[in-house]
Amino acid sequence: EVTSLVEQYCRSSKTCKGNVYHSTNSSQCYQKFPKVNRKNFLASMPKLVLYLGFNQTDPIEWAPRNYFSHPSSKGELFCLSFYGRGEDWILGQTFMRNRQVIFDDLRGEVAFESRNCSDFAP
Repeated sequence: EVTSLVEQYCRSSKTCKGNVYHSTNSSQCYQKFPKVNRKNFLASMPKLVLYLGFNQTDPIEWAPRNYFSHPSSKGELFCLSFYGRGEDWILGQTFMRNRQVIFDDLRGEVAFESRNCSDFAP
């Protein structure tokens, strides 16, 4: 599971600036260390590299500022905003953050282009 890979990365690399706060089968959250700001916390987390079934040659990078949601009003808690197990993933809206997504119905294709659409980060 990808969620456990993120957790393993943080435990083995010692570079993540937060700890697992809550983990269930459907959600995993991290609490940033108290004196770490949001930008530094997100920079300490791993980038995910995805190879989608229709495009095995061009990986898609998914930055932490895009795959984390930010449910805490105090800014301390960050939750993974995807669910994946094996080859079955639910990527959702956060996968489209800072991307132009092109749906080509005629060809039956989807294309993703990286964009910096806003400065919003969870």
